[in-house]
Amino acid sequence: MVLLNKANAEVIVISVDTSFTLKAFKGTNRFNFTLLSCFNKGIATKYGVVHENVLGLKGVVKRAAFMLDLKGYCCLQVG
Repeated sequence: MVLLNKANAEVIVISVDTSFTLKAFKGTNRFNFTLLSCFNKGIATKYGVVHENVLGLKGVVKRAAFMLDLKGYCCLQVG
């Protein structure tokens, strides 16, 4: 996180959990970055990280990380 701060990068974590869950999680863990809820999986779908079917479960979101440039283009994907 120190390196990202030095690079003037902004960390935003997006999860399919509810905003209420994320607020509690952030408070409990004292995170200093933004946590956003994507409960409807719209962002995950746009970034292609939704499994259609995993062991009979539909719509499971993969864990992934993306780095975007200042124009919003993806320049790195992990996961």
